Amino acid sequence: MNADLEAQDRDFFDILYQQWSKTTWANCSYWMPFEDEDFTFGIKAVVQETDSEIVIARGLTEPDADFICGLHGALPDLTRRLHDATDEAVRKDEANDDAQVLLADALRDNMKLTEMLDRAGTRLQELGETL
Repeated sequence: MNADLEAQDRDFFDILYQQWSKTTWANCSYWMPFEDEDFTFGIKAVVQETDSEIVIARGLTEPDADFICGLHGALPDLTRRLHDATDEAVRKDEANDDAQVLLADALRDNMKLTEMLDRAGTRLQELGETL
């Protein structure tokens, strides 16, 4: 993975996560859509352990409320998965680099041994001709 793109992705998701963490009750609640009296939809934050809730937004369409709640709930997991995937890509890239170095070393050693065998064969042929 390109190091610049990796850094940009991390920075982008870190900023999104920081913004998410500042939303109402982000760390202790889930956001849930509800239908309002005027047949629009709203969003409320709900703390399951205490049954506390607070209205976050009103006047939305149902798809907007559903999307916002879904994204709010998924963002921490998406951020964690991006970091995990990026770390895994870096590990695989480093392992690939290590493997290529080992391969290059093996090829170089093979070439040296081939040269040595060729020289030894030539020397044996010369010795055989002199006998």
